[in-house]
Amino acid sequence: MTLNRFTFSALLVAAVSLCLPAFAQTTALNTGCGAPAIRFDVENDHGLHPSPTSPDRALVFFLEDDSDISGFRKPTVRVGVDGKWVGATRGTSYIFFYVEPGQHHLCTNWQDGDVFSRKAQTERTLDFSVVAGKTYYFEVTNTFRGASRTATKLEPITTTNQEDLLGDYDYSFFHQLP
Repeated sequence: MTLNRFTFSALLVAAVSLCLPAFAQTTALNTGCGAPAIRFDVENDHGLHPSPTSPDRALVFFLEDDSDISGFRKPTVRVGVDGKWVGATRGTSYIFFYVEPGQHHLCTNWQDGDVFSRKAQTERTLDFSVVAGKTYYFEVTNTFRGASRTATKLEPITTTNQEDLLGDYDYSFFHQLP
């Protein structure tokens, strides 16, 4: 059986199209980000500072520092671990979540539609390892000085008084939008 050029091209396009969803999922898992279409609504509470514990998993606090953004609405920052969104923050706030012991991929980015959001400027990733029963702190620092000078930095917090930091941050309540 011989295939003409048109039939061969159509089969090739179909085969590549079937592979693209698997590639996109692999890419998301490698960076730690979740699906791009998922969006969150976030509200903050300055008075609530939970202090949960879990002996069989690691506790991770994620803080968003927007103290260098003034005059504009603060961005909503989505937080992903191992290819799934685990929550979101907005303004100078924090969330916490649990992860199983081992190696993980953390991803943050400004939710689409936020202040001059540009993926290249606002998405950050970080690999990290955790031990059960321990607590870890990560912070994303956002800077906005015009669309061309937007910066985001994601790093672990290594100071000795991480718990004291939470008093300066609001706690973020979030829910996924339909």
